[in-house]
Amino acid sequence: ATPVGNAISNLIGWATGVDQQTQETWEIAKKYSFLDDWTKVDLRRTGTATKITDSRVKQVACGPGFMAILGEEGTLFTMGLNNRGQCGTGSISNNVWTPEPVRGLSVSSSTIGMQNPAAEQDQPIIQVALGFQHGYALSSSQVFSWGKATRGQLGRELDSDQETWARPIVIEEGVVQIASGHHHGALLTDSHEVYIWGKNMGR
Repeated sequence: ATPVGNAISNLIGWATGVDQQTQETWEIAKKYSFLDDWTKVDLRRTGTATKITDSRVKQVACGPGFMAILGEEGTLFTMGLNNRGQCGTGSISNNVWTPEPVRGLSVSSSTIGMQNPAAEQDQPIIQVALGFQHGYALSSSQVFSWGKATRGQLGRELDSDQETWARPIVIEEGVVQIASGHHHGALLTDSHEVYIWGKNMGR
Protein backbone atom coordinates (compact mmCIF):
# COMPACT_ATOMS: atom_id res chain seq x y z
CA ALA A 1 0.00 0.00 0.00
CA THR A 2 1.07 3.62 -0.53
CA PRO A 3 2.04 5.88 2.41
CA VAL A 4 -1.23 7.70 1.96
CA GLY A 5 -3.07 4.38 1.83
CA ASN A 6 -1.36 3.22 5.01
CA ALA A 7 -2.25 6.44 6.77
CA ILE A 8 -5.86 6.11 5.76
CA SER A 9 -5.96 2.43 6.70
CA ASN A 10 -4.81 3.44 10.16
CA LEU A 11 -7.80 5.75 10.41
CA ILE A 12 -9.85 3.31 12.42
CA GLY A 13 -13.00 5.30 12.70
CA TRP A 14 -13.89 7.21 9.51
CA ALA A 15 -17.65 7.47 10.06
CA THR A 16 -17.49 5.31 13.19
CA GLY A 17 -17.78 6.02 16.87
CA VAL A 18 -14.08 5.35 17.56
CA ASP A 19 -11.85 8.33 18.46
CA GLN A 20 -9.41 9.31 15.71
CA GLN A 21 -5.69 8.99 16.30
CA THR A 22 -4.71 12.44 15.11
CA GLN A 23 -6.20 15.43 13.34
CA GLU A 24 -3.47 15.03 10.71
CA THR A 25 -4.76 11.57 9.76
CA TRP A 26 -8.27 12.99 9.42
CA GLU A 27 -6.96 15.69 7.08
CA ILE A 28 -5.27 13.07 4.90
CA ALA A 29 -8.51 11.13 4.59
CA LYS A 30 -10.47 14.27 3.73
CA LYS A 31 -7.84 15.48 1.26
CA TYR A 32 -7.73 12.26 -0.77
CA SER A 33 -11.32 11.07 -0.18
CA PHE A 34 -9.98 7.56 -0.21
CA LEU A 35 -10.18 4.48 1.99
CA ASP A 36 -8.20 1.40 0.92
CA ASP A 37 -9.45 -0.88 3.68
CA TRP A 38 -12.75 -2.08 5.12
CA THR A 39 -14.19 0.63 7.36
CA LYS A 40 -17.25 0.22 9.56
CA VAL A 41 -20.01 2.81 9.29
CA ASP A 42 -21.83 3.37 12.58
CA LEU A 43 -25.28 4.98 12.40
CA ARG A 44 -25.06 5.84 16.08
CA ARG A 45 -22.48 8.49 15.22
CA THR A 46 -23.87 11.16 12.91
CA GLY A 47 -23.26 14.85 12.39
CA THR A 48 -26.76 15.71 13.53
CA ALA A 49 -28.23 16.23 16.95
CA THR A 50 -31.13 13.93 16.04
CA LYS A 51 -31.24 10.85 18.23
CA ILE A 52 -30.69 7.79 16.03
CA THR A 53 -32.56 4.67 17.10
CA ASP A 54 -32.66 2.83 13.74
CA SER A 55 -29.10 1.46 13.83
CA ARG A 56 -29.68 -1.91 12.10
CA VAL A 57 -29.22 -1.78 8.33
CA LYS A 58 -31.41 -3.57 5.75
CA GLN A 59 -30.20 -2.00 2.48
CA VAL A 60 -27.26 -0.01 1.11
CA ALA A 61 -26.95 1.74 -2.25
CA CYS A 62 -23.97 3.44 -3.89
CA GLY A 63 -23.52 6.23 -6.41
CA PRO A 64 -20.27 7.84 -7.62
CA GLY A 65 -18.67 9.05 -4.40
CA PHE A 66 -21.76 8.85 -2.18
CA MET A 67 -23.94 6.21 -0.57
CA ALA A 68 -27.27 5.61 1.12
CA ILE A 69 -27.98 3.45 4.15
CA LEU A 70 -31.51 2.28 4.92
CA GLY A 71 -32.23 1.28 8.49
CA GLU A 72 -34.33 -1.71 9.45
CA GLU A 73 -37.16 0.57 10.62
CA GLY A 74 -37.09 2.57 7.37
CA THR A 75 -34.90 5.54 8.31
CA LEU A 76 -32.76 6.75 5.39
CA PHE A 77 -29.22 8.12 5.77
CA THR A 78 -26.69 9.33 3.22
CA MET A 79 -23.03 10.31 3.22
CA GLY A 80 -20.28 11.21 0.74
CA LEU A 81 -20.00 13.79 -2.03
CA ASN A 82 -22.71 16.45 -1.85
CA ASN A 83 -21.76 19.18 -4.33
CA ARG A 84 -25.11 18.88 -6.16
CA GLY A 85 -27.26 18.04 -3.15
CA GLN A 86 -27.08 14.33 -3.92
CA CYS A 87 -27.11 13.46 -0.22
CA GLY A 88 -30.48 15.15 0.22
CA THR A 89 -29.54 16.70 3.56
CA GLY A 90 -31.01 20.11 2.74
CA SER A 91 -27.72 21.85 1.94
CA ILE A 92 -24.76 21.85 -0.46
CA SER A 93 -21.30 20.83 0.76
CA ASN A 94 -18.20 19.17 -0.65
CA ASN A 95 -18.66 16.10 1.54
CA VAL A 96 -21.00 14.69 4.16
CA TRP A 97 -18.52 12.85 6.37
CA THR A 98 -20.93 11.02 8.68
CA PRO A 99 -24.36 9.46 7.96
CA GLU A 100 -27.03 12.16 7.83
CA PRO A 101 -30.83 11.74 7.57
CA VAL A 102 -32.36 12.66 4.21
CA ARG A 103 -34.61 15.72 4.62
CA GLY A 104 -38.09 16.02 3.14
CA LEU A 105 -39.21 12.39 3.36
CA SER A 106 -42.50 13.64 4.72
CA VAL A 107 -46.17 13.84 3.75
CA SER A 108 -45.75 17.63 3.90
CA SER A 109 -42.69 17.81 1.64
CA SER A 110 -44.66 18.96 -1.42
CA THR A 111 -45.11 22.37 0.24
CA ILE A 112 -41.42 22.95 0.92
CA GLY A 113 -40.27 26.47 0.15
CA MET A 114 -38.09 29.23 1.46
CA GLN A 115 -40.52 29.81 4.33
CA ASN A 116 -41.15 26.10 4.91
CA PRO A 117 -37.87 24.19 5.24
CA ALA A 118 -37.63 20.48 4.50
CA ALA A 119 -39.29 18.38 7.15
CA GLU A 120 -37.73 15.49 8.99
CA GLN A 121 -38.66 12.01 7.83
CA ASP A 122 -42.10 10.95 9.09
CA GLN A 123 -42.75 7.74 7.13
CA PRO A 124 -40.63 4.60 6.71
CA ILE A 125 -38.72 4.09 3.47
CA ILE A 126 -38.90 0.69 1.78
CA GLN A 127 -36.23 1.04 -0.91
CA VAL A 128 -33.52 3.48 -2.03
CA ALA A 129 -31.75 3.88 -5.39
CA LEU A 130 -28.92 6.24 -6.39
CA GLY A 131 -27.82 7.64 -9.74
CA PHE A 132 -24.86 9.80 -10.77
CA GLN A 133 -25.74 12.81 -8.59
CA HIS A 134 -29.34 12.11 -7.56
CA GLY A 135 -31.37 9.72 -5.46
CA TYR A 136 -34.81 8.10 -5.15
CA ALA A 137 -36.60 6.72 -2.13
CA LEU A 138 -39.78 4.64 -2.00
CA SER A 139 -42.25 4.65 0.89
CA SER A 140 -45.51 2.74 1.05
CA SER A 141 -47.34 5.66 -0.57
CA GLN A 142 -44.81 7.91 -2.36
CA VAL A 143 -41.68 8.06 -4.51
CA PHE A 144 -39.22 10.84 -3.58
CA SER A 145 -36.31 12.31 -5.54
CA TRP A 146 -33.48 14.75 -4.83
CA GLY A 147 -30.12 15.96 -6.17
CA LYS A 148 -29.03 17.15 -9.60
CA ALA A 149 -31.91 17.96 -11.96
CA THR A 150 -30.40 19.24 -15.21
CA ARG A 151 -31.48 16.24 -17.31
CA GLY A 152 -34.96 15.55 -15.95
CA GLN A 153 -33.62 12.83 -13.67
CA LEU A 154 -35.79 13.91 -10.71
CA GLY A 155 -38.98 13.04 -12.60
CA ARG A 156 -40.77 16.30 -11.83
CA GLU A 157 -40.77 20.01 -12.67
CA LEU A 158 -38.26 22.23 -10.84
CA ASP A 159 -37.32 25.89 -10.96
CA SER A 160 -33.63 25.16 -10.35
CA ASP A 161 -31.00 22.70 -11.56
CA GLN A 162 -30.78 20.83 -8.26
CA GLU A 163 -32.82 19.93 -5.19
CA THR A 164 -31.05 19.55 -1.85
CA TRP A 165 -33.93 17.74 -0.13
CA ALA A 166 -36.41 15.06 -1.12
CA ARG A 167 -39.77 15.84 -2.72
CA PRO A 168 -42.38 13.45 -4.12
CA ILE A 169 -42.78 12.42 -7.74
CA VAL A 170 -46.49 12.62 -8.50
CA ILE A 171 -47.90 9.36 -9.84
CA GLU A 172 -51.46 8.12 -9.50
CA GLU A 173 -50.65 4.40 -9.23
CA GLY A 174 -49.07 2.48 -6.40
CA VAL A 175 -45.34 1.86 -6.81
CA VAL A 176 -43.61 -1.38 -5.83
CA GLN A 177 -40.04 -0.85 -7.07
CA ILE A 178 -37.68 1.97 -8.08
CA ALA A 179 -34.40 1.99 -9.99
CA SER A 180 -31.82 4.54 -11.09
CA GLY A 181 -29.36 4.85 -13.95
CA HIS A 182 -26.68 7.43 -14.66
CA HIS A 183 -29.05 10.31 -15.49
CA HIS A 184 -32.44 8.59 -15.47
CA GLY A 185 -34.88 6.70 -13.29
CA ALA A 186 -37.55 4.04 -13.54
CA LEU A 187 -40.36 2.64 -11.44
CA LEU A 188 -42.64 -0.38 -11.48
CA THR A 189 -46.29 0.04 -10.46
CA ASP A 190 -48.56 -2.41 -8.70
CA SER A 191 -50.42 -2.84 -12.02
CA HIS A 192 -47.18 -4.04 -13.68
CA GLU A 193 -46.61 -0.82 -15.64
CA VAL A 194 -43.10 0.60 -16.06
CA TYR A 195 -42.40 4.36 -16.18
CA ILE A 196 -39.06 5.95 -17.09
CA TRP A 197 -37.75 9.55 -17.12
CA GLY A 198 -34.52 11.50 -17.47
CA LYS A 199 -31.89 12.05 -20.15
CA ASN A 200 -33.17 11.40 -23.72
CA MET A 201 -36.44 10.05 -22.36
CA GLY A 202 -39.94 11.49 -22.26
CA ARG A 203 -41.82 11.70 -18.98
